Amino acid sequence: MKVAVTTLAFCVAALLALGLVMLYSSSVTQVGGHYLMMQLIWCAFGFTLCVAATALDYQLLKKIAAPIFIVALLLLLLVLVPHIGRKINGARRWFDFHGVRFQPSEFGKSRSSSCSRGTATVTSGRCRPGNAASFSPARSLR
Repeated sequence: MKVAVTTLAFCVAALLALGLVMLYSSSVTQVGGHYLMMQLIWCAFGFTLCVAATALDYQLLKKIAAPIFIVALLLLLLVLVPHIGRKINGARRWFDFHGVRFQPSEFGKSRSSSCSRGTATVTSGRCRPGNAASFSPARSLR
């Protein structure tokens, strides 16, 4: 197990480093290191969240999956409200908080996935192959 975790961490670090080098080399003549610094800030934020997630008990996530899914649905609806959701290239899909843009569909995809996994776990005895309703995220709200 230790070898697998080390290999995975090395692969993630190598891909991250390669991406940072490519980002810097493609934008250095236009804006200098601005994009590189922004990407490094988000990498540090992601690393902090990763460490926090490893310390979190996953059983807690099972308990709060349905409320988080409801919040994701509300965010997806809220982005459609004029003056709240930002319209970019004709599509209203973004929130803009003082220069930080957030697309709630990204949050919604992961929440829908985790809610579906929770439903499949709870109803595993009743799932039938090909029965799409057994994996519906709405079933976990009951």
